[in-house]
Amino acid sequence: MKIEINGQPLTFTLENEKTTGDILNALEKQFEENESTIIEIVLNGKNITADEIDGLSTREILDTDSLSVTSVCADGIIQSLKELASDFEPLCSELEELPVLMQQNNDKKSFDIINRFAESFDILCHLATLSSLFPAKFEGKLIAEKSLTDFLKDFSPVLTDFEESLKNKDTVLTGDLAEYELKPRLEAYVSDIAGF
Repeated sequence: MKIEINGQPLTFTLENEKTTGDILNALEKQFEENESTIIEIVLNGKNITADEIDGLSTREILDTDSLSVTSVCADGIIQSLKELASDFEPLCSELEELPVLMQQNNDKKSFDIINRFAESFDILCHLATLSSLFPAKFEGKLIAEKSLTDFLKDFSPVLTDFEESLKNKDTVLTGDLAEYELKPRLEAYVSDIAGF
């Protein structure tokens, strides 16, 4: 059986493992010891869904099998959250400039700022989802005196208003939300993420 973890081949000698489930259990045990977990399983080129995992516990191992596992570790998530702060730092000052850019009809630069914010925020949401796999590691880690999940929930109504203002082409409201709502939240993130 050929096994890859995060795209890297793994030399694995079968001991008492008889089923694919046995191999996955052995891998998961190793991951847990290193504050990691499996987030994707591909067997013979097919993504295995959560509903199909139980069926692997009785599936015999074949020499021709190819198993690819993607994992994530808690420390890697923290490192990515910290790296994201370096994307948010320049965005803070750019969000402050957004009202002026919009009043000057500088659409290209305005939309570039908005798109970069949206892309970075999407990454933040993905990392927050992954962080929920390690509740003990992230317990007590706060941004603006809130857990990462609650910090993102606090963003939700502001993002809804921001999206509506963009749809309605309300440049005054868009600028105000960017400068007085989004920017302070990003600044809190940049400031507090260092303590993670």
